[in-house]
Amino acid sequence: MVELIDKDTIGIEILPYLTTAQRNYACKSGFCKVIPCILYKLKMGCQWHLIPTAAIFTEVVLNYKTISGKFRQ
Repeated sequence: MVELIDKDTIGIEILPYLTTAQRNYACKSGFCKVIPCILYKLKMGCQWHLIPTAAIFTEVVLNYKTISGKFRQ
């Protein structure tokens, strides 16, 4: 799988513009893990359930519902 963007670029270019969680809620899946899936979906134009999450994630494979939920945030 082609890497669309690396984690350093995500941290510098994208994360400062996103809102933070309220009431000290720590999400289990950080935006650094989810953003490549969102970019893949936007680039390829596929459905949420067709995102190859197993190829993108190395440790824990997220469900497509988690990715679409982060996108809606």
